[in-house]
Amino acid sequence: MASNGTLYGIIGALGVVAIGGGLYIAKQEGAFGPETTTALTEPAPAPSAPVLPPVPAPKPPTATAPPPPPAATGAAAAQAEQVHVLVLDARRAIARGEFNNADRALDQAEQIDPRSAEMLAARRDLREAQQQAGRTDRRIDVLVSDARAAMARHDYAAADRLLDQAERLDSRDPTVLRARDELNAQQANRDNRRVDTLVAQARAAIGRHDYAAADRLLDQAENIDARDRDVLQARAELNAAQRWTPGPRR
Repeated sequence: MASNGTLYGIIGALGVVAIGGGLYIAKQEGAFGPETTTALTEPAPAPSAPVLPPVPAPKPPTATAPPPPPAATGAAAAQAEQVHVLVLDARRAIARGEFNNADRALDQAEQIDPRSAEMLAARRDLREAQQQAGRTDRRIDVLVSDARAAMARHDYAAADRLLDQAERLDSRDPTVLRARDELNAQQANRDNRRVDTLVAQARAAIGRHDYAAADRLLDQAENIDARDRDVLQARAELNAAQRWTPGPRR
């Protein structure tokens, strides 16, 4: 009986050791959760989602200035360039005192663009330069005075040459224009008087039956004005007289 009690005691001790070892292994493997300590620790916070910055509100639309008009292209640009070049030529001519050349250049520019501000400004400058030159340059007055003196002595060729010189200085000068009109009128009157004289002499020759002389006189009148009614009438009279005149007697 004693041996059986000892045997049961050994078996019980071995069971205790086996149970204690199992508990120790289970504790090391975490089967019973984390080891408790005297100071309770707070659980670690769970990881949170990343915080994104707020989306900015859309900006209100701002009023924008209208786009500038497109620059002139094509034919309009070419015309503007032509006007600019002509105005530059005119201003150079004004600086040299060549007012006729300046005026012609501005006339061309005006035909291209009559509303060009650049051309209108140059036109005003030309008028001012002409007025200033007229106060200091007396060549036109001298030439016109000499031309009128030539007209007074009926030297119309000399008067014409003098007025040509004045017109090269300023073809639009009022004094030159009036003198030219006077010369034309005097030449027309002279031609008319000359034609009248020749016709009268031709008719007198017809009356004398001097048809050859009458023909020469009418030729001179026709060289002056072939459409003059008196010349045409005298020519018809000569032709008729020659037809009805009997041949020479033998």
